[in-house]
Amino acid sequence: MLSVAPIALPFTQWPLRLVFLGSRPALERLADEAGRGATITRPRWAGAYRVVGSTFDPASGNVGLITAHVSSGRSGFERYGARGSPGKNGGFYNLAPEVQLSQKWRYGEED
Repeated sequence: MLSVAPIALPFTQWPLRLVFLGSRPALERLADEAGRGATITRPRWAGAYRVVGSTFDPASGNVGLITAHVSSGRSGFERYGARGSPGKNGGFYNLAPEVQLSQKWRYGEED
């Protein structure tokens, strides 16, 4: 089984998915705060992830939890709001790569 892990990793992103599952309750709490208007301005831990900022799109209700600022943009987790959905931008834009983690969550990097 371990011999197939290096081959399967790029296709399943299982480490990201596993750590996300363990961190999801903390990410949900932080996204709830950001969705109520509490902008994250100082780094905070949400499970295993260090969140350095947040973004909120009132049109879709999407909340973005920023884990890194890079020269090409931001990366982090986005939770879809009441009017948000997969394939619809909100908290983050122009994502590549993008990993759909659940019906309501995705991870992406702006490019």
